[in-house]
Amino acid sequence: MKPSIQNSRPEDLDFFRQLEIQNDTFVCAASADEHRAFLQSDNARHLSIFDEHNRLIGFMLLIGVQNPHKSLELRRIVLDQKNRGYGRQALRWAKKYCFETLRFHRLWLDVYTDNARAIRLYESEGFLREGTRRECLLRKGTFQSLHLYAMLEKEYHPAE
Repeated sequence: MKPSIQNSRPEDLDFFRQLEIQNDTFVCAASADEHRAFLQSDNARHLSIFDEHNRLIGFMLLIGVQNPHKSLELRRIVLDQKNRGYGRQALRWAKKYCFETLRFHRLWLDVYTDNARAIRLYESEGFLREGTRRECLLRKGTFQSLHLYAMLEKEYHPAE
């Protein structure tokens, strides 16, 4: 099951917002205006993820495509279907885009410290934990921490 990934369209913003709201345990929802800004930014890639039946199932947000330090942030992958391999495939697409297309040096992300599923995925795909931003976000009245993960170009190995 290999998803296809394409540039997002403004008409899909409501779907993206709904996905973020449904996944608010681990995703900080962006406003419609923020999504529009990402769509229009030369420094971001707002990407739609489609399943094998060409049904829109999620999106991915990459920030820093013009970063002079060659460091790309994987800001978000949000899917409406879990445990189907779509997240892993989207992550592999992001790695390939970062290291093979952009020829960047570093791909990084942050993840809530209690998001065990995502942490397992990132570690299984070769990302290394670089540190923890302790209690850096106030969400729903509680301070939450984020782990910082990254992969360097020399650590990237294309999936078989």
